[in-house]
Amino acid sequence: MRKIGVIGVYAGTTGKVCKRLQEVGNEPVVQDAKISAKLKNELVEQGTGVEKFLPYLVKAARALEAQGVDFIVIP
Repeated sequence: MRKIGVIGVYAGTTGKVCKRLQEVGNEPVVQDAKISAKLKNELVEQGTGVEKFLPYLVKAARALEAQGVDFIVIP
């Protein structure tokens, strides 16, 4: 089975995705993107700041890559 990496941005959504993956027999590797609430709110409420997310997502993706995941999900 392939090793799945999950980048955590929102705890509730990440938890649901991980739970579903576990139900189908896959234990995901989770890496939190560590994005501040202020930055998340800027994106969600104002629809701006996407470019500010990228360094956090890239860092999390590289950490997952170093752990040997086959592909990455960002819920």
